[in-house]
Parts: sequence; C-alpha cells; structure tokens
Amino acid sequence: MNRIGLLERAAEEARQLRHSWLGVEHLLLALAEPGDASAAGVAVKTAGISYHELRNALLSLPRSYVARLESGTPSALALTAEATRVQARADGIAIGLGDSSVGSRHLLMAIVWEPSSQVMRIVERLGASRQALLTGLRNGNVRVPSVGTPEDVRMGGTRSA
Repeated sequence: MNRIGLLERAAEEARQLRHSWLGVEHLLLALAEPGDASAAGVAVKTAGISYHELRNALLSLPRSYVARLESGTPSALALTAEATRVQARADGIAIGLGDSSVGSRHLLMAIVWEPSSQVMRIVERLGASRQALLTGLRNGNVRVPSVGTPEDVRMGGTRSA
C-alpha cells in the first residue's frame, strides 16, 4: 500500500476514535486492520498485534497524552510531530533502499526506528517488539536496512535489525 492510502486509512481511524490528531498510533492501527494484506500489515499481525487490542489500547491512552495532542476538531486532523518525523524517516528509508516511492513497509520500518515512541510502548504491552515487526517484514521478503533499533543503540550495541 502506498503512503497516501495508509494516511487516508489512518485518518479514518483517528476520526472514529474522535481524535483531532493523526499520529503514529493511527498509522499502526491502519496496518493492523484485518483486511490489510500488505507485507507491513502481515508483519504487524504476525508480530502478535491485534487490531482490536491495539484499538482498545488507543482508547485507553492517558488523558495527559491525549490532551497534549488535541489541537482541533476531528474533521481537521493535525499531523503530530512524531508522525512527521516518521514520514521523513520513511522517505530516507525508501531512498536508501533504492525504492521510487514510499509504501507501508517503509512507514512501518520508520515507526520501528522511532525512539521513545508511545506507540512502541503500546506494542510492547501487547506482547510484540520492534524485532518481531522487523522479522515479520523480512519473512514477507521485504528488504530491511541492517541498522540497530533504538534498544540496540541504548544498550551500546549495533546488532543488525
């Protein structure tokens, strides 16, 4: 799936949750939809992330987190700073892999490499991990750059992701 399609699905998820922002949380939720058969969507599901569990987790986000992101009405979604960084990182990943356009696989890789991400804390609470997401992509024959994840960097290692 291309970036525009994923952003449109993520925006719909944000509206259904009555959020006035479009964040990384909504991108991941769109990838977790049961009907998504893209390599990234399959990787999310094989990592153990259920659409319904993720959606419930987003409904349970701390009020302080939600209040910090609220900036308008659900009909005029504002892209969060984190989602903007993830998109820029996805651009870089696509270029680095020699791909001509950004797809859901690039966005998922960018989400995985976002340090201190609220959505990755949710992923971990659901029993999945950054490595499981990357393994799911690899199992779908997606080329994944050989760089460490944020955990690897914090631990002082450079293990391949």
